[in-house]
Amino acid sequence: LIFIDTPTSLRPLTKAALIASDAVIAVADPSPFAVIGLIQLAQGLSSLKEKFGSSPTLLGVVVNMVERTKVSEEVLETVSNLIGRERVLGVIPKTVKARQAILYRKPIHKFASGTPLQEAIFNLAERIKEVL
Repeated sequence: LIFIDTPTSLRPLTKAALIASDAVIAVADPSPFAVIGLIQLAQGLSSLKEKFGSSPTLLGVVVNMVERTKVSEEVLETVSNLIGRERVLGVIPKTVKARQAILYRKPIHKFASGTPLQEAIFNLAERIKEVL
């Protein structure tokens, strides 16, 4: 299992990573632009299949930095409708703890021990294991 973190645009670097991959897990923030990006990703996977005869499978989407706002709720609903609720692998809340963990270079699951953030991270790991 290898994770390749690429830019979200379908430029040559991202296309090369997709061609080399068997499966994709997309990460999106809860914004209307992310929905457009997911649509473009699906179209890009389809065009790779046409051009190369195969493309990676979209295993699911992780929605990251989710706030308790109406916009976030609407985007989550749109993503669920777009790809299917079962393919939303995780919803990671936007928290101060996450930013602090990055600042202090600590693993989020340890820095945010006992918090909803840690629970979301562990749930995401379990879901990824299930879809692999």
